[in-house]
Amino acid sequence: MIRLIDLLRETQHAPLYHATTYVRFLSIINDNKIKPNILGYIFFTRDKNYKVGGKTTPIVFKIDQEKIRQRYKIFPRVGDIANKNKRIEAEEVVKGQIPLEWVKEIQVPKSIIREIEETIQTAEEGVEWAKQQYYKTKEERFKKGIETRQKRIEIYKKVLNHPKLSITPNN
Repeated sequence: MIRLIDLLRETQHAPLYHATTYVRFLSIINDNKIKPNILGYIFFTRDKNYKVGGKTTPIVFKIDQEKIRQRYKIFPRVGDIANKNKRIEAEEVVKGQIPLEWVKEIQVPKSIIREIEETIQTAEEGVEWAKQQYYKTKEERFKKGIETRQKRIEIYKKVLNHPKLSITPNN
């Protein structure tokens, strides 16, 4: 039989999960931190399989709760007005930013990894094409295209080589 006090202690040390979209994920990797929403909050759940709007969120950051507690107060957040007829998820929120050093693991589905690899290949081909066009025409737009694609390649390679990256099966 589990005692309530034991459950509460376990909850205090359990990891928190921050689920996000692909675009926000790229931004987080590029910025090296999870930034708050426009109201200044970052939302967490204790359910790594939490479905946002009935869909599995593709990318999940598993975060060290102890590191957060050292710097921020974790506030409970229960339910959501928008979730009237759906499961209401008890969440925690913090006001502030979470550096990636506080992240234990970044869980990314295999399909997204494949998409990133394909994007890198396409961008590399685009760089070669743009270089040829620039050498022929000396037009600035090709030079800008090269720079943009190279930055994109750099971000995507940073994602694939991130030490906390964990590839998960597709849901």
